[in-house]
Amino acid sequence: MPSLAENHAARAAAFLAAARGDVLAALPPDPHAVILDLACGAGATGALALKDGKCGAYVGIEANPAAASEARFAISDVVVGDLATVAIPGDPKTFDVVIAGSALAGLADPPGFLGRLVPLMRPGGRLFAAIPAGSPHRWEKIIRRAGLVQDAPKPRKGLARLFAKPPKAPYDLRAHKRWR
Repeated sequence: MPSLAENHAARAAAFLAAARGDVLAALPPDPHAVILDLACGAGATGALALKDGKCGAYVGIEANPAAASEARFAISDVVVGDLATVAIPGDPKTFDVVIAGSALAGLADPPGFLGRLVPLMRPGGRLFAAIPAGSPHRWEKIIRRAGLVQDAPKPRKGLARLFAKPPKAPYDLRAHKRWR
């Protein structure tokens, strides 16, 4: 029969195994980064991100109150609520990374949600999202209108895509001299 310490270690290992390691592998260590997870579940990805030094703060939004209460023990902060209506925590230019998983695909108004989300991302911030192939939304247009650009080539298999908020506008028309 395993000891209490062995049971605890096995449970902790299983918890971290549920983390989105593929997303975290794409992030460099940054103790000052702030990550927002749009469907954080029980907080496994956040716990691993904090443990591996990928961020200094990890904020989650979770619709399931039971999962959110578990996440409170693993990550910096959790907001319970439906993405369509919840107030996204943070001031403008707060988040370096947003992990959406497939949360965006389930929204009735993705452009409206991204309109609330993108101002909270820092310039150069990254959005990890799973965009299903059969979605009724025109994601390329939605992403472009939100001010994001695709940061990695479209995957041949799987759904994960990476988008980024450009560090600055590609050009500023006000900075150019007028034609004479």
